[in-house]
Amino acid sequence: LMLLIAMWIPPLAMQHAEMARFNDFEITAPRGQLWTDAELGRPLVDAIRFTTSHTQPGDYVLSLPQGSIVNFLADRRNPLREDIIVPGFLTPEREADAIRRAEAKGVKLILLSNHPTPEYRDAAFGIHYNTAFMKWIDQHYHPVATFRASQEGPEPQFGDWTFFIRAYERNVD
Repeated sequence: LMLLIAMWIPPLAMQHAEMARFNDFEITAPRGQLWTDAELGRPLVDAIRFTTSHTQPGDYVLSLPQGSIVNFLADRRNPLREDIIVPGFLTPEREADAIRRAEAKGVKLILLSNHPTPEYRDAAFGIHYNTAFMKWIDQHYHPVATFRASQEGPEPQFGDWTFFIRAYERNVD
């Protein structure tokens, strides 16, 4: 048993060192802390800060297609039952129902992350899948901020391979 433990410790230590090398960006919020890389961490931190400064605790914030970690860390409610939406998950009927639920909850802020999913063939939310949801967002909301790891270069577009989060606020009727 001691020999097995002695053989197990070096690979575990190497794995830990490797994870620490790549997960060098800290996200700290009142509801928790996690480590990730800066390419994901910087946009998440900025989205959390924006959310906490532009909404109140108890407000609904819609994070699509993935991003409920922002809701959790910012202590904001998700208006949908679905936390993660991947291609094919929302049928047209379920997509229409999700839109109705978001509308009924009076969502003031939407966070739309560019999280490519080429493993599903349809890589970009609102472009390749759930286009009705994106159309509804474009009709009722306007973009107010984009959070990304680097501010250099042109404004990122949905479907690019760069991770970013775009914030949309409800249009004033």
